[in-house]
Amino acid sequence: IGSNLTAGDTELSLRTLPDYSIRLLGEPFRLAIRIGKLEHTDYLLNNSGLNSGLISGSFSVSGADDDSYTLYFQLNSNAMYAVSASDGMLTVTLRPLVAPETSKQTSDDNSDNPVIDVSAAEKAADGEAYYVVANAFDMYRSGILECGNDMTPTLSSDMETILLISAAQSSKDAAQRLMDKLLASDGAVSAQWSIVKLKYGELPAYESGMEYLAAYDIAPCRINGKQEQGSIIIPDGLALTVTPDKSACLYSKRIKEYSDGGETIEYEQLWLCGYSSGSRAFSKYQFEQIVSAAFSPDGRRLAVLEMAGESAHLYVFDVDSRDLITDLSAVGFGDTISAYCWDSMGGRLFSIGGSGEISVHQYDFNVPDEAKRHSDVDKKGCDEGMIGFADGEVYFVETTMENDGAIYSIKPEGGSRRVFISGDNFSFAYIDMQTGDVTEITRGFNVFNFMWSLDGKKIFYFENRLSGSSDDGEGEEQHTDEYPYTLWVYYTESGVNKAVADLMSTSIIPGRDTDTVYICYTDKETLGSVVHATYALNTAQ
Repeated sequence: IGSNLTAGDTELSLRTLPDYSIRLLGEPFRLAIRIGKLEHTDYLLNNSGLNSGLISGSFSVSGADDDSYTLYFQLNSNAMYAVSASDGMLTVTLRPLVAPETSKQTSDDNSDNPVIDVSAAEKAADGEAYYVVANAFDMYRSGILECGNDMTPTLSSDMETILLISAAQSSKDAAQRLMDKLLASDGAVSAQWSIVKLKYGELPAYESGMEYLAAYDIAPCRINGKQEQGSIIIPDGLALTVTPDKSACLYSKRIKEYSDGGETIEYEQLWLCGYSSGSRAFSKYQFEQIVSAAFSPDGRRLAVLEMAGESAHLYVFDVDSRDLITDLSAVGFGDTISAYCWDSMGGRLFSIGGSGEISVHQYDFNVPDEAKRHSDVDKKGCDEGMIGFADGEVYFVETTMENDGAIYSIKPEGGSRRVFISGDNFSFAYIDMQTGDVTEITRGFNVFNFMWSLDGKKIFYFENRLSGSSDDGEGEEQHTDEYPYTLWVYYTESGVNKAVADLMSTSIIPGRDTDTVYICYTDKETLGSVVHATYALNTAQ
């Protein structure tokens, strides 16, 4: 440690060292060097070739509330250290210590009245100890989880994953008491914590399934007043859409990596979860936050909507090659995109968006000249959030003081918009595109969100009980209800309309089976750091 950067990024020698502290942590053995105020680091986490010496690996932790920086060195054995500081340079010298021999317990065979230890089975043998282990490093480094000195970070046995571990406990009961105390603190999630028995200096094991244990404790819905856990189908991501051949579900998976400077790098990727096979990556492309995705009807292309800061990007990928074809936000769609849809053949993509004024756009892949593929379908204004295509026309919504809301249609090849149907207060209905017949589903409340089943025979929609009328006498209960959204299903063939379940949010997509919806759940406390999963709900029950 011994240099600084000027405002012009010129590296100079330090005259005085920043505040620092050094400590050795017990089993598993680690050396922690904490530097008080550090604004820049170029330390590289290169652990290759370290296992043959005293140091087996390293990682760093940046302070959540200050500019502190702690560098951890994982040690293969206990050690002692010496520190020297000279000319702005800090040098730490490590020397290994020989592990103490463990005493062997012997029983007193000559005792007439041997003492029986009823808790012997729960005590650790010589050379072993119990530990509390938590797969909660991200919550620890962000400051969400505060556990003082009771838990400290360590590398796991894979020498990559960082876990939290307690000091050695002589018995399982002692470890349980410590874990109970820590779980009572804010931010702790029980599914991430466990008690393990390790040998002297051994590292805790990590399994990929540890990341998703908390997802199995979630009850994403409430049916007939009873919380239901549902069936988890994607423990590590949020469902986006079912593939055209219905063999898999496309979902967004959150990826976390650690930079050489100790910062967390977080992004999302597209993955496929096969119904008869495991999960696999669809593309290596890195997104900030995937909002939605839709395959073209011919299955050749995939549209993906991403939110990056305050801007939206609409990308199109080639399904066969998995290559990015175009970023439509950069070719005229703008950075405010709220809705999009394909035409019936998959050759054109339409969207509601713009930069400033919102209008209807199209991108025609059938046009050979890429520079001429984008055009404005309608520039007279429209509402955000809803767009559709049927019978050669684009459908969108505009609400004004004059019309109180209407659905308009327009031919994308050119022409003027026309009113397709006007709104009717809180009426929720569907129209037969062949006969023009309108069938009302409900007008008892303002429908919050809706979608069709994949076979087009059911409509799933939500009642937002938080926005109920002021005279229902249940306003206070509604605002404290953990499940404020009621999911309804309407059967177009029979006219049956029924409430299915109460949900925490309206984030669902239609499932492969026409009676199933997929619930996309993100825990609010950590914004998905703990639980970012998808559950299946059978609406026919």
